[in-house]
Amino acid sequence: MAKPMKVKQIPFPEKLIERAEKRRKEMGIGFPEYIRHLVLNDVEKEPPLTDQEEENIAMSLRDFAEGRYTVLKNKEDIRKHFKKVLKDKDDLQNIHK
Repeated sequence: MAKPMKVKQIPFPEKLIERAEKRRKEMGIGFPEYIRHLVLNDVEKEPPLTDQEEENIAMSLRDFAEGRYTVLKNKEDIRKHFKKVLKDKDDLQNIHK
């Protein structure tokens, strides 16, 4: 079964296209394959997500979908929110002492 594909149209400066065409001919591949090759080389440089990172992302998405999030609209909201978070943290630490 063929993989689903998306098409992107990307304008290039003429000189860059000329250089890319020359390089892809040297490699003996078509232009789409050359562009895919470049993109794959670039994204493979990034380390994959760890299991813990994937789990954290999934938990965050569930929390968001279930309405467990806080909207902070301005600097004052941010200040109050983090002041409360720090107070709650201190309260928890005092309980465990």
